[in-house]
Amino acid sequence: MTKESEFRTYCPASGLRSAGAPVVIPFTVLPLMAATRVSMAMLLLTAVVLGGVMALCYVALRRAGTTTHRDHIELRSPFSVRRVAWSDVQAIEIRDYKLMGQIARVRDASGRWLTLPHVNSNSVPSLPEEVRALRELWERLRGPDWAPGQH
Repeated sequence: MTKESEFRTYCPASGLRSAGAPVVIPFTVLPLMAATRVSMAMLLLTAVVLGGVMALCYVALRRAGTTTHRDHIELRSPFSVRRVAWSDVQAIEIRDYKLMGQIARVRDASGRWLTLPHVNSNSVPSLPEEVRALRELWERLRGPDWAPGQH
């Protein structure tokens, strides 16, 4: 994401840090199982299952993100894509959570708050500046006839 670009994409950081527990678990569970003399079939089955879980976690992590476009903001989760037209956005804010830090979210026309994937204090170096830029983009693209709660 560059400061020059008016449209932004927020996606996960690369590397092991962003993968977390799914990468660490197989390297701890499999040696423990081998040390306790579990059958080879059970060890192989566990390795296949853990490998599948790792692959799913990786795909889910890489797929999630937030992208801004001229007519909408796109929120991608592991299993769905939601597009919210700029004219349907009612608010953009930062919310504090004890365990997760700060996250950015938007309120849609129905009043539902939607979390913006990877627009948070862990993924974005300066979250308040990014949210300010998102608000400016929203205010510019929502249309001249926009009014709060009109939709």
